[in-house]
Amino acid sequence: MLRSFKKIIAVLLVAIIAAVAFSACQLFPLGEDTPDAYTYYLKTNNYSGTKEEWVEGVVSGKIKLNDVSRLEEKEIWTGTVSDVTNGYDVFVIIDKNFAEKEFTAEDFGRYITLIGISDVSVTEKDETGEDLTVRRYLIHIAKAFSSAPGADNTNAGPGDPQKIVEAIRILEKLPFIKYAGVSPYGMAG
Repeated sequence: MLRSFKKIIAVLLVAIIAAVAFSACQLFPLGEDTPDAYTYYLKTNNYSGTKEEWVEGVVSGKIKLNDVSRLEEKEIWTGTVSDVTNGYDVFVIIDKNFAEKEFTAEDFGRYITLIGISDVSVTEKDETGEDLTVRRYLIHIAKAFSSAPGADNTNAGPGDPQKIVEAIRILEKLPFIKYAGVSPYGMAG
């Protein structure tokens, strides 16, 4: 009796494992590359929007990504206030899953207040030799920077280093940002 019970349990366990494996193969068939963040979201959330709509939804905060495993690994700036030598700019690199979008000041202004941005994107070759645009931006922060959206930040001049660090910490939490840190370009013109 005990032996047949163990067999039943073993058969049920194998059936459960097979069902899970079959389900995973249906979602991402063997031989397919690991899907990008959009494709993964599309298949796991019954989403029917275009990639452009998905990107806009994530950037605007209307679409929340519960699983960020398909995004690039974040690079966290480890500096401190004393490392802020340029009181004007925060440098950001966009996650490659969002590289098709040309970002605007409004996109970043949803999260922090700023006086403008400069596109410093570059084109590099990927592993296959194809051109790949790496979206990079300088976000210009003013002297009177406030991290509250809608605050008046039009007072030009070097910003408070603490406010630059606050802006970096806010931006680096956004799913479409791979890196946020101080500007590598020196003082803004």
